[in-house]
Amino acid sequence: MQTLIEPEIEELDEIEAEPPRWRIDVPTYNRLINQGFFEGRRVELIEGEIVEMSPIDLPHWKTTIKIDEILKRIFGMGRGYIVSVQSALQFGDFAAPEPDIAVIKADLNALVAVPSSAVLVVEVSDTTLSYDRNRKAALYASRGIEDYWIVNLRAPQLEVMRQPRPTPHAKFSHGYALRQILDATQSAAPLELPQTSIAVADLLP
Repeated sequence: MQTLIEPEIEELDEIEAEPPRWRIDVPTYNRLINQGFFEGRRVELIEGEIVEMSPIDLPHWKTTIKIDEILKRIFGMGRGYIVSVQSALQFGDFAAPEPDIAVIKADLNALVAVPSSAVLVVEVSDTTLSYDRNRKAALYASRGIEDYWIVNLRAPQLEVMRQPRPTPHAKFSHGYALRQILDATQSAAPLELPQTSIAVADLLP
């Protein structure tokens, strides 16, 4: 099933009521990390704002490992792709999100900077479902991530978001035109390797 994605009402309310905030840049954020300021806490930088993430529970941890293994078999090291787990992408001066999994089209040995894009981004979502569907989706869309998957542990199901586009009333003025909902009986294929087929059931805990 494919549906047009519209901003949620709660997200629109947040945009209207949100006061201006002081933003920090990526170098400052990295200095704070190196100084141990966030020791023992999971954080990421989203458009200049430090966001604290929930601790990873067992279903989230196990699911992330399963997906990592599946994507490494499909994309493979040494084939021009890197499958990265909970590592930052650098989106300009003010954003360094840490997706659960990102597939980056690059040669690991040739990298000279933190990657700024990915051909596939996957978030494993339970308590952060609204955040991943809205704020994270808007951020990824704003940076042209063409293929964004949410492994929804609540349903359980796979939510595939594609066709990033300007969306004036959404967070960061971007969103995805299409969302495909796939249940455990269905399969999905990454845009980058459309000839492959991944059983949704294999992505779930």
